Amino acid sequence: MFEYTLNNYFKFGYNGIAYNQRQSRDDEFWVGYGTASQTVGTFKEECFRAARLIRDRVYALSLPIDVMYSGGADSEVMLRSFLEQDIQVNVNITEFKDNLNSQDVECAYKFCEINKVNPIVHKLDVVEFLESEAFEYAEFSKCPSPQMLVFMWLYDRVKGVPILGYNTNIVHRDFSKYWSWDLKTMTVIEREIKEYPKVPWYMKRHEKHMSVFRYPMLKDKPAVPGFFVYTPELLLSFLQHPWAKHLTECKEWGEIDIELSKKKIYEEGFPNLIQAKKQTGFEQIMDLDLKCRTILMQKYGHCNSVYSHEYNALVQDVNKG
Repeated sequence: MFEYTLNNYFKFGYNGIAYNQRQSRDDEFWVGYGTASQTVGTFKEECFRAARLIRDRVYALSLPIDVMYSGGADSEVMLRSFLEQDIQVNVNITEFKDNLNSQDVECAYKFCEINKVNPIVHKLDVVEFLESEAFEYAEFSKCPSPQMLVFMWLYDRVKGVPILGYNTNIVHRDFSKYWSWDLKTMTVIEREIKEYPKVPWYMKRHEKHMSVFRYPMLKDKPAVPGFFVYTPELLLSFLQHPWAKHLTECKEWGEIDIELSKKKIYEEGFPNLIQAKKQTGFEQIMDLDLKCRTILMQKYGHCNSVYSHEYNALVQDVNKG
């Protein structure tokens, strides 16, 4: 099997077995980690190291590196990890019909212009996709999330090894007291924060997110579906960053996860990130997203489990090497 992470240290599967497929609704989703084998550097150093390791692995296959660049902060950090070391890559941008994802795409084009990059542009009628082809990808990958299916669509359109910078290394406290997700309206219901007790933080891995790993594995296609989890050292450099530690010690009033402030970590090594506000392109078609998601949840809702690791225990376990 291709090394989807270094030495396949990052594992997921069911009933404690790595890389198997769900056979029944009763199977228990599981995630495991290997250990670091060297001293952990800064976040930038580990991003650069991951890029070099990916380069060596992909070049050994005589294939090009196809970076999937959305224009967002995550994918810009990933892309710069290659470009700032003069590692040759193809830059792939997905452009939705009717400019639905114009905010992120314009950031991507701006970055490419500044850095003299010629991107490969893939045009997608996302409305038509969600009404038809998306269901084929969902059936194959057993993924209940419409937005994740676009990544799989792009996987099939690159000639080399796709590299995805979707950062799921987000730790958070139990946020059920502060907000919840209303599946009927697909909106966030916020509650006023009146207390901020010191409670554990968790790294949660979502089964639906693992579909970006599962899809190329099922197709026997080389890919790097998770750049930011490619090595245990890169994972640790993010989790052990002083800002991450500050948050997990509940020292920042009102902060319940690292998602909204992770750019504090990014910009130490990768200053002047172009994206100011995150948008996916789905914001204008949430009614269609809801319609598609409802159908997918009816079919694959049992494939929507979550596996949690307590933050300190996870850091300790991965550091054991």
